[in-house]
Amino acid sequence: MSVLRERIFERKGEGSLKPQNTELGHIEIPVTFTCAQYRDGVIDGTITLI
Repeated sequence: MSVLRERIFERKGEGSLKPQNTELGHIEIPVTFTCAQYRDGVIDGTITLI
């Protein structure tokens, strides 16, 4: 499965999450990844941890 995942998704880089305001009750992580099966090739979004 990991080989298939590596072929579909390309990893752009690594980083560390340092939230500015922890009083919000959740953490929002902006993400960008590429997908060979998506027409434009790049998908942007936000992951929210609550």
